[in-house]
Formats: sequence, C-alpha cells, structure tokens
Amino acid sequence: MSNLDDLFTKYKSTLFTQWEDAFPFECGNGWYDLIDTLLLHIERNQKPEQVVYISQIKEKFGTLRFYCYDVDDKTYAMIDFAGQMSGKICETCGNRGQLRDDIGWYYTSCEEHKR
Repeated sequence: MSNLDDLFTKYKSTLFTQWEDAFPFECGNGWYDLIDTLLLHIERNQKPEQVVYISQIKEKFGTLRFYCYDVDDKTYAMIDFAGQMSGKICETCGNRGQLRDDIGWYYTSCEEHKR
C-alpha cells in the first residue's frame, strides 16, 4: 500500500509549496487513492495565477476533511464528493468499508479493521 507521505513528494512543487519538510496528513493510508485523485484534480485545474493553499487533510467524524483556499466551485464539489466517498472506504487498507460508531467514536473501516 502507498504511503500518504509519498503524495507530499508528488505534489510538493505544485500544491504543497508552502510546506517545507512534510505535509501533516491526519488520516490513514487507506484513503491514499481518494486523496491522490483529489490532488490531481486540483493540480490540473489550477490556473497559472492561482495559489492554492492546502491547510489540512484529515479524518473527522469518520470521514475525510480537506481544507484549502483559492479553489473554484467545481473543486469544492469534488472535495465534498471525496468526503462522502471516504465513508465507504476503509481508512486503514482502502478496501470497501462503512462508517461505524464505536460509542461516539466514528470511523470508516472494512470488516477486518473493525474495532
């Protein structure tokens, strides 16, 4: 499985220019493909005069949260869609999962990674 830190290297020159050493991803590697697809969309749709600022990528209440600035409505729609999709992808391994509630602690996992 790929590591989220690899995405920092992959997009360092275009989307993570404000981060010096590493971007602090705050979620599991299971969402790697989902986040990679979203970053690729942002990179390809970024206008030359645009300076996209990605401030945080994390898990909150069991789903992906992606915070950024200076993006268009289409990109915000993609971010919303990725958040919805993350509730169906195991955050640990990337297999099909479901949003679960463990006494108020929400997470998305497959059966194998269920707490």
